[in-house]
Amino acid sequence: MHGAVLQRCPARKGEASTGAVDKGEDLLKGLRFRISKMSKKKQQAMQSGMLLAEAVYEYGKGNYKEALELLGPDFEANNFKTIGASDEQLDVFNEVWYVMLLNTGQVIKAIEVIGKRIKMRKGAPFMWRLLERGYAMSNLLHRQLNLEIVN
Repeated sequence: MHGAVLQRCPARKGEASTGAVDKGEDLLKGLRFRISKMSKKKQQAMQSGMLLAEAVYEYGKGNYKEALELLGPDFEANNFKTIGASDEQLDVFNEVWYVMLLNTGQVIKAIEVIGKRIKMRKGAPFMWRLLERGYAMSNLLHRQLNLEIVN
């Protein structure tokens, strides 16, 4: 279900309208302001949530590399259970991370983490499509390397 939502999401391909980007920026500013009014201990607890919000914002703008840098190379959405994210939201956050890996050319890493996820949750068609996309990209890279070696 959420894979289908992610597929239809205009932000998925960096196609967010200017209005949506402006609204996202306003939401981020509001979140930063609310966090700034919290105690230091609560601010520390919300730091990872703020990074996630910033990464989703960058993803929506099509800045996949920046978004991926914010989430880090070993992102795991289950860590956000502590800030109240539902299982479905966690799945979407992980799927967005997988798409970012593919869109930034980190194909091998994407294939690895998507494969692990499929083993855990076999009935996820969107994940199978992502894995297929990863293998297709991997084959393209392999062919390009072979052409460069020959030439």
